[in-house]
Amino acid sequence: MVIFYIGHCSRLSGALEGVLTIFFSGVTCHKIFLMPQTYQIEFKKLAVEFIDRDGKQPRSVSNTELDGDRLIGSLQQLGMQTPIAVMTLPNGHYKIIDGHRRFRCADLLREELAAKGDHGWESVPCAIYPELEESEFHRIR
Repeated sequence: MVIFYIGHCSRLSGALEGVLTIFFSGVTCHKIFLMPQTYQIEFKKLAVEFIDRDGKQPRSVSNTELDGDRLIGSLQQLGMQTPIAVMTLPNGHYKIIDGHRRFRCADLLREELAAKGDHGWESVPCAIYPELEESEFHRIR
């Protein structure tokens, strides 16, 4: 087994930009995604009230009701298995990079439980990136 660690790469051009493909003995092909920069990512639960949705999100969050019900059911049974990726904002809030549907369903669960006097889903697990430039934000998304 060969393990590669790529911490910082200078700018690449042409076909190598973004993906490096390595062949071993002509049999195995591994793709390594290169990042122009390395980030310190912190994992912790964040209060839902401090997480802002991205109004410029390219994909539609409004899926079929059945799809949303399935995700809500999964969250109720298994919890959130994959953290929501967020970026730190200057105002102390966080902007969603990835996980808009999971966040939306967790927020719906929180509202439903709050109406019953329960305080569940007031925080969600997050992968917290530092403040990013717009181009890096879209590349990570």
